[in-house]
Amino acid sequence: MALLAVVAVAVLVGFFYLERTCAASTPGTAYKRQQQARGERLDPAALVPPPVPDEQELCLDPLLAPPFDYLPGTQQPRDTNA
Repeated sequence: MALLAVVAVAVLVGFFYLERTCAASTPGTAYKRQQQARGERLDPAALVPPPVPDEQELCLDPLLAPPFDYLPGTQQPRDTNA
């Protein structure tokens, strides 16, 4: 019984290392290395656009601002007549 447990653990460790080796050599990994060598940024932070300045923000337009202007921490609008 102990021999069977030792063999099972050895097989699981072998599968773990085999999976790590195969995952490192996938075509996606080669593509990622190639793009990084060209200077491309592939991290998720590179995909997020920069914040829009207040003067270009459409929701801050005087006509559209009141529906988005609430009192902090409540769902009550600042200007109920807007």
